[in-house]
Amino acid sequence: MSDLEQFRQETRAWLEENCPESMRAPVKNFDDAYWGGRNPEIDNPDRKTWCDRMAERGWTVPDWPG
Repeated sequence: MSDLEQFRQETRAWLEENCPESMRAPVKNFDDAYWGGRNPEIDNPDRKTWCDRMAERGWTVPDWPG
């Protein structure tokens, strides 16, 4: 198995185990995104859970390139 294939399998398994069901749909508009911050308004607790899990994995970015 190649390193790339191993990475893909491990990533899929991690996503399956860690991504809350409610976070698996594509973001439809700006208001659906969770932007974090010091005092974010959270209407879906899965958003924070997902962001925290992604941060623990090192898979967050300060801002997506435009």
